[in-house]
Amino acid sequence: MACSLSQSMIRCLSLPSRKKYSFGFNATLRAIATKSRATAAISTTTTSTSRRNVVHHDTLSSEFWTHPLPMKKSIQFHALSCDTHSVASRINFSTQTDPAWQTKSEGDAADEASAPTAKTAKTYKRSPSVLTQLPSDFTPEQAWKLLKNHLAGNRQVRLDDLVSICRASRPHTMEDAKIIRKALFELNRFNHLMITIDAAKDAVEGMMRSAMGQDTDRTAEFHLRAGTFVGNIFIKEEYGLYVAVETEVLNEHILQVLLDGIQQYNNERLNEEEQSDKMEKLVNDSANVAKKVIDTLLTRASNPTKDMKKRKKRKYLKYLRCSGGPTPESIDLAVRICLSHCNPEQGVAMAREILDAYEERPFLGTAKAETIGMVQEHETRMKEKIVVEEDEKKEES
Repeated sequence: MACSLSQSMIRCLSLPSRKKYSFGFNATLRAIATKSRATAAISTTTTSTSRRNVVHHDTLSSEFWTHPLPMKKSIQFHALSCDTHSVASRINFSTQTDPAWQTKSEGDAADEASAPTAKTAKTYKRSPSVLTQLPSDFTPEQAWKLLKNHLAGNRQVRLDDLVSICRASRPHTMEDAKIIRKALFELNRFNHLMITIDAAKDAVEGMMRSAMGQDTDRTAEFHLRAGTFVGNIFIKEEYGLYVAVETEVLNEHILQVLLDGIQQYNNERLNEEEQSDKMEKLVNDSANVAKKVIDTLLTRASNPTKDMKKRKKRKYLKYLRCSGGPTPESIDLAVRICLSHCNPEQGVAMAREILDAYEERPFLGTAKAETIGMVQEHETRMKEKIVVEEDEKKEES
């Protein structure tokens, strides 16, 4: 903003009492007023939090242009022609600063020039696995001993090492299945290992291979023991499989194995007069495991985090890899297993609970008509049996 200042105004600006108009230029203004003809430029720079555009007001014929820079404000007084009575001045509010701000020092320019070359890409060379110290035909026991020493040094264990242990399991060797179970527990608890879908499948297959023998040795007892062993590991949270195993894997390696064992046991029981208490216990345990497997799948597919606390919810979502629920095939297998329970009433009740829970979640699908008819047929038989027993009691009384 340009204006013409009279001598009285200059005196007012120079008075110390008029702090309102004092910019710190009083001494300079008094020097300009005492000279008859002088040309001077007074420039001062103050910081500001706002940016204003350049305003051009020129009462004289000269032109003035400033190059704006951010976050700076300069007030320039240009007294181009003045005498003892008046001072021609010009005030520009702009973002111009001292030219020193615009020029970079040699050191800064050198740093910028060398910055791209200094930031070189870091190449990470992955160290070899500790299992490379073992022979090619190592056993899960040997590998786990080596990994335990590695884990004791507060070092992380790779997921590939766990997969190698699972794939090294030997058929008809229950010790290998127990080592895989122990490795899952220890790594999930102390190493915070996140098991992927593929690794979980390898773990299930490895334990089933070790818990069951060769094709000729797969009797009913082997089927039931292997199915209940792996099913209990899936159910318990401390092993970490319940958030990573797919439903198809459970159908093939747990539920179908249990059903095959029960059918084989029923065929063997027809040829034997006496029933083994040990086998009956295995059949009942298989039914309980099948029921819990379906309950776990239903819970996993029904947004279980809504009832969890904050910390547990974060941990569950962090480790979750598969949230699939039971399929109609899973329901059919579990219902058939439960109906084979040695206690018919308890088996029918478990089968009905599975169907009712599945019907409450229509987004998972619909149970097979054959499965529903099978449960209804067993319920009808149970009702008829109860009526007959009541009639017999009345006749005896």
